[in-house]
Amino acid sequence: MALLETSTGGRPSARHLPALDGIRGLAIIWVVFHNTLDDKFAPTGGLLHLVALLARPGWIGVQLFFALSGFLITAGLLDTRDADNYFSGFYAKRALRILPLYYAVLLLLLIIVPWATGSLGELGTAFEHQASLWLFVINWTHAGAYGFAHFWSLAVEEQFYLFWPLVVYRLSPQRLLPVCLWIAFGALVVRCGMRLEGASGWTIYTLTPCRMDALALGAAGACLVISDLVFGARRREGSGAGALGFIVALAALVVLAIALVFAWAIIVVAIALIWLGISRHRRNQRKHAGLRVLR
Repeated sequence: MALLETSTGGRPSARHLPALDGIRGLAIIWVVFHNTLDDKFAPTGGLLHLVALLARPGWIGVQLFFALSGFLITAGLLDTRDADNYFSGFYAKRALRILPLYYAVLLLLLIIVPWATGSLGELGTAFEHQASLWLFVINWTHAGAYGFAHFWSLAVEEQFYLFWPLVVYRLSPQRLLPVCLWIAFGALVVRCGMRLEGASGWTIYTLTPCRMDALALGAAGACLVISDLVFGARRREGSGAGALGFIVALAALVVLAIALVFAWAIIVVAIALIWLGISRHRRNQRKHAGLRVLR
């Protein structure tokens, strides 16, 4: 399957990237281990204790998801930027993919189950603890029914989906790239400022402005691909993308000493660029080998 195709407008188009599937799988495993082992019930000895130690930084898996989301969503928006149904198509796809299952879960656990167990009155009167879930703002209110705290990441994603198409629509990939970088830097500044003002760690961890670095850096990676700055078919080979990815990875290690969350988002983009470069290089090698055989 081709990793880099051409859209109807003649621009490179990132349709399916197997490397990102692998990163997504690792992120899922890491987050699951983090949520199940990184608490007071974690094993205190033996092999499982080692697994628990490895799971402790599993929150980075969420950052990986945000970076991947920023990359894929932005690539799709740039692909369809000239389409007549740019806004309606995007919002319809997002709604159909997320809302039915999301609201089915809320309906089942917050309405049907309490009604069946006779506790609907107790939970129903506490609507203020449910409203933030139904409206995707739990990451701002931090007031949700018990057991739904982890829904904050879905709220961040939905808020990103709401405004990001407007940003992409008004900017070309070349102009969007520096905007993404400034947004990522701004998120770091916001986190530092909130910490100095005494904001809680959970507040800083879950607010959308504080998580925009991963989303924006993922979007920056999409700009590099779509704008032909990295994968110009006439000007560059895949090895160039690999070299750029290596440079970005080194830069990430420097940033890591300053702000770990910020750096991991850069590493995700670097991994994607390296894999794309290698894949493109191998594809070109197979193409040239086939031409030599035909000769």
